[in-house]
Amino acid sequence: MAVEKIEDMQSEQFDLINLLIYKEKKIDRLKQRNGELEAELKVADKLLETRNELLKFIPACEAHGDQCVPHALEWISKVKTLAKIIAG
Repeated sequence: MAVEKIEDMQSEQFDLINLLIYKEKKIDRLKQRNGELEAELKVADKLLETRNELLKFIPACEAHGDQCVPHALEWISKVKTLAKIIAG
């Protein structure tokens, strides 16, 4: 009986150790993913900053103001067309 109890306790300890190892690996994966997401967020922030800087140089949309991306794209397209015409 005592031997069975010891074996049960050892089995429980083994299960707990395996669970702890699993959780530690999961935490490591989550930390890695968190780092990846932080890097992606930095890129996205830089893209937004660049976009906003570009929009400052384009005349504002009469309907939506100076942050209207569709208007900015249309304006850029028109400027490209004019540049081609002028270049002959």
